[in-house]
Amino acid sequence: MLATIARRVATKAIVRGAMVGAVMSVDGIPFTDLRGKLPTRQDIHYGVREESRIEGAVFHHTATRGQTLTSIAHYHTEARKWPGIAYHYAIGYDGHVFLLNDPKTISYHTQGYNSRTISIVLIGNYQNNDLSDEMKRSIIVLSSYLNTLYDLQFMWMHSETKSTACPGRNAREYLQPILHGPRP
Repeated sequence: MLATIARRVATKAIVRGAMVGAVMSVDGIPFTDLRGKLPTRQDIHYGVREESRIEGAVFHHTATRGQTLTSIAHYHTEARKWPGIAYHYAIGYDGHVFLLNDPKTISYHTQGYNSRTISIVLIGNYQNNDLSDEMKRSIIVLSSYLNTLYDLQFMWMHSETKSTACPGRNAREYLQPILHGPRP
């Protein structure tokens, strides 16, 4: 029991310290911290929670073709009128992982579940396109990292919480074996 608690505390301390920089690597996967670098609205803000309130993660895809995280953030702030980009983590086709929001942020990614979940978005449209091998590896590494860091009770796909194709047929097929916990 003490060893588990010590490992969790050490993991949180190491990863938090490392994530503050611009680019780092976790298990060979490049991570870039984009918090505070993407467009946000100044008149409204997302809510904040204690990390202990994070119970699970939800996978999404951007359903886009070539748009950048900056252009997605613009869409979320201008068209949707949200405080900022809705996702916490993003994974690019090349396997690069981006931290977009502090995990304590209660963003608008999965209606009805935002206060207790963090979101992972796959950049691109995976309804018809396949995930790259690099992206698949990053999904496994990031999922393992988040499960260890937050002792997640569940991992779901957006399509399990509402009627949507998100995160796309090909992503659903790949993600199925790593999902866990009670279904919504």
